[in-house]
Amino acid sequence: MSGVRKKVGWALPTPTPRWRSSSLVESHRAAAAYVRFARERPHEFRILVDPPDEPETLDRIASLIEEQNAKLTDVLRDGIATGTSRPDLDPDRVSTVLWATMNGLLALAWRADKLRPDADELDALLATYVETIADGLRRRAAH
Repeated sequence: MSGVRKKVGWALPTPTPRWRSSSLVESHRAAAAYVRFARERPHEFRILVDPPDEPETLDRIASLIEEQNAKLTDVLRDGIATGTSRPDLDPDRVSTVLWATMNGLLALAWRADKLRPDADELDALLATYVETIADGLRRRAAH
């Protein structure tokens, strides 16, 4: 079975009660949808992450990514406006960082070497990422 690869689960943790912020829940939903897309449509995901060097294709894919990231940016702005997220965050930059980091984690499944995580480890890495981001976005009480 040399050509058969184990299917990766790529699950994300369920938001816990401490995720009181709607921006955190919405960010989690966006991440879960992206993970689902990567799992269910790996070829399209790979093209999204590493598009062919064709100007028209590059422009189209960049526009799609900008459109989706703008939705996440709006969620982050809502969190700042409602006081549930840190006011010092730059929503445009944070949405780009979240998107790019998720791409990197999901792309680990493409590795052909010992750094390729199995399904359980990739799930654990994704869960760690989501939990870390949730704690990093949440507004902290003043000291």
